[in-house]
Amino acid sequence: MKNELEIDLLNLLTEIKDHLCVNGQAEIYQELQKSINILISNNKSGYKNLSLYILNDFRKLYDNRHDTGILNKKFDLACKLAKQLSEDS
Repeated sequence: MKNELEIDLLNLLTEIKDHLCVNGQAEIYQELQKSINILISNNKSGYKNLSLYILNDFRKLYDNRHDTGILNKKFDLACKLAKQLSEDS
């Protein structure tokens, strides 16, 4: 069973991905989908990598100039939640 932090992070990452899909950019950010899959499968050993995966796509988002103020805030929050989740597990 997923805890509240896992659910919050999964919802946030799904929201980010949906936003990128609307703009036709989701396929570029594969680490985001990898993070979602780790959370869906409840792969606790993968939690330590979530921050890295999310941060990699955040950097890619910036490099490709697809970032917006809203996406930046969501990615920042996702990184914080992922870090907290990896520390708790």
